[in-house]
Amino acid sequence: MSHANEARMQTLHDTNTNHPSGENIDPELYQLKIQLAAIQEQQRLQTLMIKQFQQQLKVYQQKRNHVENEGKSKFGC
Repeated sequence: MSHANEARMQTLHDTNTNHPSGENIDPELYQLKIQLAAIQEQQRLQTLMIKQFQQQLKVYQQKRNHVENEGKSKFGC
């Protein structure tokens, strides 16, 4: 989990447990905020995974093109 989301979730937890009235704030709202933070973290990780995959694909395509070009030059195609 990213540091920003960890901090956000800790703040939500602290707000919920340290409410001035001594009672928890709306537990449904608290749960929704926690779920939102988790989804945002999943999106962040998916974005990183997509970028890594795109980079791997680019490297693969460059290697493949290089091999194909070498083959053409060897055989005079």
